Amino acid sequence: MIDGLIIYGLAFYGAVLLIWQLVHRLNHRVEGCHAQVIVVVEQAHVWVEWFIRTLSLQCFALGRNASEVVLIDLDGMGETTQIIERMQSSFPFITYVPSSRNRRWSDILSILETAKQTQALLLEVHTKEEIQQAVQMISRVVK
Repeated sequence: MIDGLIIYGLAFYGAVLLIWQLVHRLNHRVEGCHAQVIVVVEQAHVWVEWFIRTLSLQCFALGRNASEVVLIDLDGMGETTQIIERMQSSFPFITYVPSSRNRRWSDILSILETAKQTQALLLEVHTKEEIQQAVQMISRVVK
C-alpha cells in the first residue's frame, strides 16, 4: 500500500516537473535576440554547415532563439557562398555578406548602422577550437 503511494507520488512529481520545464522552454524560445552577432570567416566551406547546425541546435537546447547572425566571408564568392545560400531557407537567422580583407571593417560598420545597433558580438574564427568557442559564446549571448 505504502509502496504504491510512493510510486504514484514520484510519478506525479515527475509529471509536474516535465510540464513545468516544457512550458518554461516554450515561453523562452519565442523571445528574440537583441544583440547582433557578427562572425568573420575565411575559407569556411569545410566547417560552415556544421557551425550553423550546431549553433541552431545549441540555442534550441538552451531554450533560446538565434535571431540574427551575420557571416562575413573574406573569400567573397567561393564554396562557402553556395553552402550558406542553400542553408538560408532552413536557417533564416543567418545573413551572408561576401566581403574581402580590405572591405571587412567598412562592411561591418554599414551592417551596424543599417541595423541601428550600438552593440554587437564580433568574432573572427579560423581554427576548429575557435569555431567551438564561438558556438559556445553565441549560444550564451542570444536570449
